[in-house]
Amino acid sequence: MPTTAQALVAKPAYFVAEVEIHDLAGFKSYAEQFAGTLTPFGGKLLSFGESIVPIEGIEKTTARAAIVVFPSAQAGRDWFASPTYRKIAPIRQKSAHTRAFSVEGLPLS
Repeated sequence: MPTTAQALVAKPAYFVAEVEIHDLAGFKSYAEQFAGTLTPFGGKLLSFGESIVPIEGIEKTTARAAIVVFPSAQAGRDWFASPTYRKIAPIRQKSAHTRAFSVEGLPLS
């Protein structure tokens, strides 16, 4: 259970996606627009389009990864729900299969 002081320290949130692209030409349009949707929410792209290296529980895969850090979980939720991101999400949905999640990180000191 966090103390009151710990609760006041900002905790970053990470958006992580595993993306299996099946229409590279279609996905290109999404990829070109993706980073620009992050800026208004303080999102920083840590990895985009890099190969996933299976370590445990994942068989060989051709999926790619995207990792974004936001200043807070709320900022990440606001980005995902934003009209700018919702406008390009259908491009990704049509050109790739995605598994994604968000997780809070440890407080930044």
